[in-house]
Amino acid sequence: MLPENISLQLSGFVKEDGSRKAEVAQLASSLGSFYASNQRELSELVTWGLLFGILGAAIGVISWVL
Repeated sequence: MLPENISLQLSGFVKEDGSRKAEVAQLASSLGSFYASNQRELSELVTWGLLFGILGAAIGVISWVL
């Protein structure tokens, strides 16, 4: 699950002494999952937008011709 405020967590990592590799790895994994999910959603939106754009253009041309 993605943390609510990533900038606060990253600030905490910088300020603290010691090894925080596990926390950084978990945060990186969460960000990777979040990015991949957003890429899939964006791809779907682009596909639907293109489809409706082509459909709208076709309807516009047909109504202009008739």
